[in-house]
Amino acid sequence: MAYLNSKPLGDGWMEMTHELASISEAMVRVKLTLSGNSAARPRVRNLRVIVL
Repeated sequence: MAYLNSKPLGDGWMEMTHELASISEAMVRVKLTLSGNSAARPRVRNLRVIVL
């Protein structure tokens, strides 16, 4: 997976863009696993997956 870019969204949030070549929508499955603890909880919002 290739990193393309990132941009700040404000309030400490970042938008990260990655690209995976040679893949079709029939092949796509997304699994997101977050780990952390009570002192450092992961945060995610507005997730998107786009297949072109």
